[in-house]
Amino acid sequence: MFGRISCGQSADGPGRGVPNLELAAGSRARTPERRDQRGAVGSLATMGRMPNPNWTDLSIAERSVGSRSCPECGSQYDIVAGSVTLHGADHARYFAACHGHPDHVARIDVIIGPWASGSAARDRAHFSCLLRSTGARAVDAPVATSQSDPVLGVPLSRERALAHVLAPAFWTVVDLLAARDLSVIQSVTVRPDGLV
Repeated sequence: MFGRISCGQSADGPGRGVPNLELAAGSRARTPERRDQRGAVGSLATMGRMPNPNWTDLSIAERSVGSRSCPECGSQYDIVAGSVTLHGADHARYFAACHGHPDHVARIDVIIGPWASGSAARDRAHFSCLLRSTGARAVDAPVATSQSDPVLGVPLSRERALAHVLAPAFWTVVDLLAARDLSVIQSVTVRPDGLV
């Protein structure tokens, strides 16, 4: 329905903060603070050049979960394809490859832009990140999807993604997934006993 999914490449390094998973799942979650490229702190809603909703204003509207076998380790992992709405209107599509070899990471692609009939793929931006329990890090797109599907829009490098006008909207979708998509949550959560 949304395109072919494949296990993405991993990358290491510090990332951007996301809501605490325990807090985000509760009813009193708030928009987290972020550090921009220069290290300045601001809320998600104030860090872009355009208005941006709080992640609690978004909903996962469609979601399908499949299973793939990792060619490297043989483990089964979830692949998720879904759509996100803002007050009932299309906002984004997302894909998540939820297998971490075993570093507890979800590889996430978010495509933001117009989805109405007649809209062009070139008008959509394709962002990617690696999400861990400690935060998220933007990476070159794609990481969860196959590049062969042109409907997914223009894939952005990490540098272009961080500077893009839609970057705040991308991080808001990532925050929603960290708080509400069960496969993503399970992929990045490390249990106290160290088991997956």
